[in-house]
Amino acid sequence: RVAALNRAAARLAREAAAEAGRAVIVAGSMGPIGEIMAPMGRLTEAEATAMFTEQAQALKEGGADVLWIETISAAEEMRAAARAAQAAGMPWCGMMSFEPGGRSMMGVTPPQLASLIDRLPHPPLAYGANCGTGPAELLLAVAGFAASGNERPLIAKPNAGVPRYQDGGLIYDATPEVMAEFAVLARDMGIRIIGGCCGTTPAHLAAMRDALVEAPRGPRPTPEHISARIADAMGPGE
Repeated sequence: RVAALNRAAARLAREAAAEAGRAVIVAGSMGPIGEIMAPMGRLTEAEATAMFTEQAQALKEGGADVLWIETISAAEEMRAAARAAQAAGMPWCGMMSFEPGGRSMMGVTPPQLASLIDRLPHPPLAYGANCGTGPAELLLAVAGFAASGNERPLIAKPNAGVPRYQDGGLIYDATPEVMAEFAVLARDMGIRIIGGCCGTTPAHLAAMRDALVEAPRGPRPTPEHISARIADAMGPGE
């Protein structure tokens, strides 16, 4: 049901965007396949490309404007998703998820991702990082893209902190105020596309937007400044 579900999802998003009364871009999310890529695993790039292409084509047919390839951890999987976007004739944005310490689960660093993006025959409109363990760690990873010299627009879309189980469900520990602080820091780093991943609610997004409108631009934050500002926003004990 891959094609039917993706087509329907994009169509519903397109209908909601049409009711907004302003220009809204519909991005079709394409996450990781969930299998380890060869040579460590059994999934080949050709197989991954075929799977991504089926999804990409359905999202295009449903009305998505751009493919939003996210939470990728392997270079081979990013290449496969990029080939799928090319096969579907779609613009795309690409993000990896980085662990504490600055590498993806499969060991890719931000500079290595930047180098990969530069070599793709169908490069993305923008690239960056999403998900992860919270705003501070993601911003520190994104700093590695800027250091690479790649001038393509950057994306920063962290989880709203770290999840914990409470009352039978997951609660994320970053408040709207924390995510608002993240948004301002990201903007001052030169990030062009700023958002939130897991745990991000309408309240978080509203606080982020308000902060970006109201807070004056500041100097490019240092790693120490990022950590201190996010820690202050999290409050005592965080």
